[in-house]
Amino acid sequence: MELEEMKEVWAEMSQEIKQQKKLNTKMIHKMTEIQYKNRINKILLPEIIGTVICGLTVFYILLNFQKLDTWYQITAAIISMSMLIILPILSLKSLKNLYNISPAVHNYKEMIVAYNKAKQQVKFVQKLSIYFSFILMLVIIPVFLKLFSNKDLSQLNFVKIAWSIPLAIIFVVFMTRWVFKWYKNTIKSTDTLLAELNQEA
Repeated sequence: MELEEMKEVWAEMSQEIKQQKKLNTKMIHKMTEIQYKNRINKILLPEIIGTVICGLTVFYILLNFQKLDTWYQITAAIISMSMLIILPILSLKSLKNLYNISPAVHNYKEMIVAYNKAKQQVKFVQKLSIYFSFILMLVIIPVFLKLFSNKDLSQLNFVKIAWSIPLAIIFVVFMTRWVFKWYKNTIKSTDTLLAELNQEA
């Protein structure tokens, strides 16, 4: 084999190796993206279900709004509906920003900057939701009391209020802690995935 032919063969082989390397990198990024989306879906799907429940609650209150006959019931209903609309929207928007980050499109540096920004936003919204869930729990009591049992707060037995409110608070604390832990673990596993991508890049 002549020198020129050897150079041509070597050039072709080098080109094939480069193309193979690019293809492997693309495949790694694509597989990482699928894993990334799956992990974000773990928190996105329950959030969508929660949003639907909030929407149905707002619809139910609106449907029965005429039954509320005191100023504080009406005020409580308006505050409750506002929170049931605004909080899920903020949460879904923050998760959408997290979901839209693509390891296959962004380079690693851009992706990490965008990911960290979106992650902080998700954490902030979740903490905000936890604080407001306690307010919502208290505000919605007179509304549901009227709509489900046609009673006013003044008609309630003090003993029932004394033991039911602490129980409700314990339930909300348990639920919010469980949800926040679920988010935290999912985000942590996503951090690990992106760190592995950096080692392979």
